Parts: sequence; C-alpha cells; structure tokens
Amino acid sequence: SSTEAVFSVCCTCLGPVRRQPMDALNEAFHNLTGGSGLLSRQDLRHMLQRADTEAGRKTRWSGRRTAALAKMIDTDGDGCIQAEDFLGWVLRGQVSKAQPAEDICHGAAVEIFSEQVLAEARHLASARFRSAAAAIKANDDHNFQRLLQCQAIVYMQGQDKRSLLRYAVDAGHRGYAKLLLKMEADPSAVDAFNISPVEAARRAGDSEMHMILLSATASRPQAPESAKSLRSEIAAELPSIESAAQFRRARAVLRHKGVDALKGELGPEIVDPITSQLVLSFKPVNVFAMMASGKIPQPAMDAEQAALGPTFSKKYRVCSNRPENDSHWNSEDPQWIGKASMAFRHRFLTTKDLHWQWFNPIVWGLVPEAEGGVTVQGALAEAKQLRDAALTYAQTAPGWSKNVGLYVNIFGHSSVDSLFIHIVDMSRLGRSFVFQSYKNCPLDDIIDVLQEEVESESSSTVADSALPGQVETSSALKPGGKERPGSKEKPGGKEKPGSKAKAQPLKPAILSSKSASATNLRPPSAPAVRQNKSAGKTDESGHDENDKTVLPGYLQKALTTIDESQKPPKKAWGAARS
Repeated sequence: SSTEAVFSVCCTCLGPVRRQPMDALNEAFHNLTGGSGLLSRQDLRHMLQRADTEAGRKTRWSGRRTAALAKMIDTDGDGCIQAEDFLGWVLRGQVSKAQPAEDICHGAAVEIFSEQVLAEARHLASARFRSAAAAIKANDDHNFQRLLQCQAIVYMQGQDKRSLLRYAVDAGHRGYAKLLLKMEADPSAVDAFNISPVEAARRAGDSEMHMILLSATASRPQAPESAKSLRSEIAAELPSIESAAQFRRARAVLRHKGVDALKGELGPEIVDPITSQLVLSFKPVNVFAMMASGKIPQPAMDAEQAALGPTFSKKYRVCSNRPENDSHWNSEDPQWIGKASMAFRHRFLTTKDLHWQWFNPIVWGLVPEAEGGVTVQGALAEAKQLRDAALTYAQTAPGWSKNVGLYVNIFGHSSVDSLFIHIVDMSRLGRSFVFQSYKNCPLDDIIDVLQEEVESESSSTVADSALPGQVETSSALKPGGKERPGSKEKPGGKEKPGSKAKAQPLKPAILSSKSASATNLRPPSAPAVRQNKSAGKTDESGHDENDKTVLPGYLQKALTTIDESQKPPKKAWGAARS
C-alpha cells in the first residue's frame, strides 16, 4: 500500500540494522484514515475531540487550536495529513524540542497514541537520526535530503550528544550545515564535552564554516538574561577552565548568581530538596554518585580500592572508566578522541559524602552552614584530603609512575553532576588528554584559590577588628591620649578656616562566602574598567583613584579580566610532589 511504501522509505538507509515494518505506526495511521491514507483537518479535529470525550473532560480543541496543530503537522501545506506528515507528528513528541510551539504536538500525540506506537516512534526516530548522520559522513545527498523530510531529527542528539549540525561541521560539509541551519538547527547546542558546533568549527580551523555558524547564532532570537542557565553562562564566559585564574572567575560568577540559583538549576532530579543529598536513580543516572553509593558496583576495582588505605577508603572511592574506553586510550580514531581514557593509567576518585555541596569545586565552601554546608576553611581541608587520597592511591597501586596529574572538570564544562577527580599517569598520555585539556583544572590550582579566600577572609577579620566601631575616636587626640594644643572645637561648632575634616576609613567591602549576592561584585559582563565619575579618569589598573574601598584579594583577582595569553602553565605533579 502507499502507507507501507512511505514507511519503507524511512528504513531505506538502515541496511541490516532494522528493516522490519513499523507495524504499530502503520496500524495507527491506517485506523486514523480509515484506510484512505489521507487525514483532513476536519477529521483531525473530530479525532482530538473524541479523545477528550472518551477521557471524560471538556474538549480543548477549538477550530483555531486544531488549525495551529494541523499547520505544524502538514509540512507540505497541501491541506491533508499524509503518512510522512503523520510520522513527523509522532516523532516530534519523542525528541527534545527546540521550539516551545512543539508542545502542542507532544501533548496531542501522547493523548491519542498508545505507548506501543510512541515506543515505535522513538525507535524509528533514533534509526533515522543515525541514518542521516551516516549520510553526512558518506556525502549521500539523496538519502540525506529524504531523511530530513521529518524535521524532528534536526533537533535530536546522538552519540556523545552530537546533533546533525555537529556531524556536518565535523565532516566540513558547509552545504549540509546551511540546510540544517535553515531548518532551525541550534548552532550553540553543546555535546557531552560542552563543545558547540561553533566551537568545533573554530578548533578545526574552518574559518568559513565558523563564520556561517556565527552569523546563524547572531540571527537567532536570544533568550532573556534571566532565562540563561548558570551552566551555559559559565561556559560562555569561560570557554576553558584550566587554571587558577579561570577557576577564580567561575567562582565569582557563581557568587554573583547565588548558590540557590545553582541548586535550583540542578533541580530535584539531581538534588533532593529536603535532604540536600544527590539523588540516586537511573533516570537520569548520576554515575559517580551511583558508584560512590554502590548502586553501580565495580567489583574489579575492589583491589584498587584497598590502595587508598583504611582511612581514605571509608571516605572515598576509586572508579574506573569503561573497559573499551581504557583499551582505546591511545587511539587516533576521531570517534575515540575525547571519549577514550586520557592515559594508559587513568582512574577517577569520588567522595562517599553525597551532600550536594561536594558535587563540584565551584560550590565548595559556599553552601550556607544552616543548610549543612562547610566554611571555605573546611572546603580547603577537604580538598587537601582528596589530594592526599589520590596521591596515596597512585603511590600504592602497582604500575603507576611518580609523575601523576590530578584534574577536575568545573561546572560549566562538566558533563556529570557529581564529583570526580581525574588521576592520570602523565608518563603515558593519550590524545584524549590534549582534547580535554581546556576543561582539566589542576586540583592544586583549586586548592590555591581556596587558600587565597581563606587568607583574605582572615585578613579581613583582623582589619575589621582594627577599624573604628561604635566608639568614636577624636582626631584631636595623640596616640598617648593627650589633647593636641589648640585643637579644641571653636564655639558654635565652626571649623578653623582652611582646615579639612579627616576622612574616616571605609569598612572593607567583604563578600561573605555564604552570601548569595553582593552589590560590590560587578556582573561578569560588566567592563573591567570602572569610570571615575568625580575625576573622569581611572588609574592603570582600572580602579578609581578616589575609591578607597578595599576588596579581598581573591575578589580583586576575580574582577580582573583574564588575559588568555598569560594563563599560568599547568602544574606538573613530579616526583617531588608525589
């Protein structure tokens, strides 16, 4: 039949993977059309209204709402819904939707179709996406154009969360990229490694593709500032976080947004709102939290766990990568670079304390104590213990060299919302280490920044105790407490002509590590140079010459624009450190 012929087109490129007919989809469309193969807009409205009646609710499908749905379903605009339109409708409700208007399709599909039909749709969507990706790699124009008749796959993501646009960028196919952008593919959608098609084109050195994507990004409607996620804001503000300066800046962004905003963004699927513990579930799976709790066991790691020693074994857990990722550590195959282990010996260290304050270093020491958080001093102590535990493992486990690197992926560039520290044997590195270097922040740099914050808070406390309090100190007194001759106040309270009142020193503007926001911290997007409104000039460092406000050292550094050309080199973990 014509319906079967249309659906067989969907499987043209699938080869031996799956050529069996989509029985549930064929049957569903056959029932809807009465075997005619065509569904009019009027038929669609009656069908939706009947579904409401059978569910015992007042119909919500007015003529206008049905027309809006039919317009989205009828992609060729011929006034009738055919089998291909029907397939796109079902699939549209099964993929992550790029446009809010797609919700109407999703809601209608869920109401009308059985779970069996939707399951078939999910499978077919994945199959068509894989076929389209294969067509891009093979430069198969004919099949690629045919597979795109169902626009829903344009919004899908496949292996490592790569979109079809990303596959086109990786293949260097500008024609496919332009076609996908015309179909509203998102050039800023990031993959599992937080790399967008725009960034991928830049790294590949494809300047023409890069300009095409930048132009498409600029023309897309921008989300309001309040709607931007903290994760995407940090990634945009800091394309790489691999140094103390960049980590310091990421902490400043979080302070500006507030810890509550971060917790809210993670949501109840990641953080239990009552216990503040990381949620242990398989949908979504928080892999390192699950490993730390034993929900995802790794029996082969029991012997290596013992290398932590009895004390550290109680607090932390050593985890391994997938066996296939370990075995491809030195592969030159592009599909393994960035996915395989970073070295011949590469392990992860995570914590058994599942309080959300430890899920990533960006929030260490910033969760209020009333919510179970520790101070920055406590976070510093924990960071040092994690370092000692990792080095103890590397010294005790067999085969490791003395050159060990410890790295952490900071929120914004981390694909997992639970703590994992990379333990890497630097003597035998793979291509993935170079590929992921932009987001590998040395644990030592994290400790340095926390140490700065502790010292700044300590010095600020001392400064506070030395500042004038409620007892007013007269400027007419000498250090010995004696009054200066002639310094008595004149009758009527008038000052001596030509004299100047001494300015009282300002209390340092300290941003508490527990504060969700502070007026003294400029937004990340604000200019690095502050204008001197009174004098109309600034000093060489960009600060107002008349501004006597004292900021803690770590905030002064955080508010300084990072010079990428002067990033500090990564610290090596040589024999002396181990």
